[in-house]
Amino acid sequence: SRRRMPCAMGGGREVSTVGAVVVASSVGFLLLHALRQRAELLHLRKAHEALLKRRDELGLALMRVRNSLMHSPASVAAGRAFVPRPDDVFIVTYPKCGTTWMMQIVHTLRSGGDMDFGEITEVVPWDILAHDCKQNIDDPQVASPRGFKSHESWETVAKGAKYIYVARDPLDAFASFHKFLPPYMGLEADDVSYEAFAR
Repeated sequence: SRRRMPCAMGGGREVSTVGAVVVASSVGFLLLHALRQRAELLHLRKAHEALLKRRDELGLALMRVRNSLMHSPASVAAGRAFVPRPDDVFIVTYPKCGTTWMMQIVHTLRSGGDMDFGEITEVVPWDILAHDCKQNIDDPQVASPRGFKSHESWETVAKGAKYIYVARDPLDAFASFHKFLPPYMGLEADDVSYEAFAR
């Protein structure tokens, strides 16, 4: 069947009712298809977000377990129970704030530049790791004053020595620690998001 439809230019145009139904059906189908695709994308996005959240949770849990195994309880206890001499120097930092850099400076100053060691903690022991590394934390060192590395808080660090505290912009320290710790613990850097790492 045909009927006259008004035309913007005046007059009229004959339009097939069947043609109008076909066009309307096609538009309806396209809209329905687009809505289905959008629903699928939303579902996929939610599934993807859930997977990322789960990956974050698992990555963070694994990192925490591995980090807790880094030092034995006996080594941590020995480091915290250590009674330093009044002239001992502790380099105390939050991780990734210049610890190794300051250890090198302290050792260079006290030793006149002696670099006869493989790794800096051989000559400037880490307080809570020394026991696990078969170091007697109270032994004499290659030069005086004795130096020690520590990431302990004020509440748990050995008391009675001299302390050098190194600070860094918290955002820079966070970014550096996030880049360092997951791979150090055997994970991919992306296995723990910034958001999860901040928790």
